[in-house]
Amino acid sequence: QSLFSQTYDFLRDTTRRYVNWDHFFTVLEKYFLEFQQPHAEAYGSYVTAPYPTLPPGAPMGLQLLPEDVNVLQAMLALIAAVVRWLPQTLRIAVAQSPTWRPLDGLFKLLTCPIPPQLKASLLLAIRMFAMEPALAQKVCFVHFSFISFRKINKLNENRFGNIWTRCN
Repeated sequence: QSLFSQTYDFLRDTTRRYVNWDHFFTVLEKYFLEFQQPHAEAYGSYVTAPYPTLPPGAPMGLQLLPEDVNVLQAMLALIAAVVRWLPQTLRIAVAQSPTWRPLDGLFKLLTCPIPPQLKASLLLAIRMFAMEPALAQKVCFVHFSFISFRKINKLNENRFGNIWTRCN
């Protein structure tokens, strides 16, 4: 058994409070929701469009501390390294886990206003999943779903005016 398969097994053990797959992917989701919370409180909904353009005066949301960025980068580097060297069956299992939903979590956090170095770490982790031919199509689908959603929002904004202004 390879070192990375052993690491995968080690990370499956949820008795380790902060060092396991469940915790890693829960953290990504929590950061995403934290970035969205001020908007949800102000407007009653979360912004799910990639790179959302908030209306003037909208709450800015979470600002990451340098320590948070470092911890997230380390976590993402571990995810990327393990995923890269896992056997195909385990890599696919991680990507398709209904509990973890790693690609959704990675892409969601990528849509938030975060430092460029953290976006690079997210993209590297996504790339490691996309290197698997069986997963490349899913990665592209998730990516293009975000792009299409953004384009539709832009078209509607151009056609009907800024939705934020009209709804408030």
